[in-house]
Amino acid sequence: MVTRSAPVFLERGYNAASVNDIVQAAGVPKGSFYNHFVSKEQLAIEVLARYVDDLGLRELAKPEGSPLEQLRQHLEANIAAREAAGIQYGCLLGNFSTDAVALNDQLREAVTQGFARWIGAVATTIARAQAAGEVGNDADAHALAGYVVASFEGAIAQAKTLRTDAPITDFLSVTFDTVLR
Repeated sequence: MVTRSAPVFLERGYNAASVNDIVQAAGVPKGSFYNHFVSKEQLAIEVLARYVDDLGLRELAKPEGSPLEQLRQHLEANIAAREAAGIQYGCLLGNFSTDAVALNDQLREAVTQGFARWIGAVATTIARAQAAGEVGNDADAHALAGYVVASFEGAIAQAKTLRTDAPITDFLSVTFDTVLR
């Protein structure tokens, strides 16, 4: 049910996705939903955890190869995944951060943890790239990672709204040609 629920949350957002929509997408009776989850919120938290697991954070931790190239590949893979899912739907972390967190403390905490995991993995990669001399910017790696993730989310949100990949192209160019130079 978790896997089939992700597109519903992505396409409709947390607030607009009903339990009926979720069970219909999963192809299960409504009673099955409540056998597995206490609430839509609990399901959303599980969906979000799997979404973050699927961001490819483990690949960023691989010690071999160029850390800067690993970061570029990571971001490009996530952009490709967003495009494959329909760029007009954006990113689940970003969507939940604007759609549901004001009303729901547990979901807000799950989004916060998801962003923290992503930023932490990117920060470690940037620190490795700094140590290897691939990144000349000596700013705090965690601050740079927060900036990269926030900029990624902003580029995805703009691409979603404008229905063009220009913000994504600009994001990659500025990130790798200026910020992480």
